[in-house]
Amino acid sequence: TAIEAFVYAIVAGAKIINVSWTLDAGVESRFMVEAIQRAESKGGLLIVAAGNGKKDLTVDPVYPAAYRLSNVITVAALNPIGEMASFSNYGDGIVDIAAPGVNIVTTGPGVNFTYFSGTSAAAPHVTAVAALILSRNPDLAPDQVAELLKERYSQNDSLQGLVTGSRMLNALEAVTS
Repeated sequence: TAIEAFVYAIVAGAKIINVSWTLDAGVESRFMVEAIQRAESKGGLLIVAAGNGKKDLTVDPVYPAAYRLSNVITVAALNPIGEMASFSNYGDGIVDIAAPGVNIVTTGPGVNFTYFSGTSAAAPHVTAVAALILSRNPDLAPDQVAELLKERYSQNDSLQGLVTGSRMLNALEAVTS
């Protein structure tokens, strides 16, 4: 289960966990919240895909994306011109940042490369930047890494009302400032 996966990752020493999946809309889980909080107590930060249902998460939440916990960063997907991807969930006050999520090159079966779109393609970009931040500052707590991601970004006016602070991932700014 997802909860077992969190526990395994934390026991194994993971500090940053990419969560590229969602549970059924509107289904909150006390056990999931407890697992996320346990991850935080062990130094774990979760980077969570917002989901691909074109939903306003402030009205129609999906989880774990809609959990407002200090060690959860929720990620929407951007198209190649920097606008919200047509499929991405959104929600000012819930979605923390947006990152590229359309036509992302990835590996396919065998040795092939393929293209992938979704918030599950966007979240790993933020996960990678969080890992770079932590590699430069290994003593940071999860909420401090999350705050750096929320403070060091590019403003994207097309995300106003869709993503908190109209934040678009800026890896260089996040890692070097």
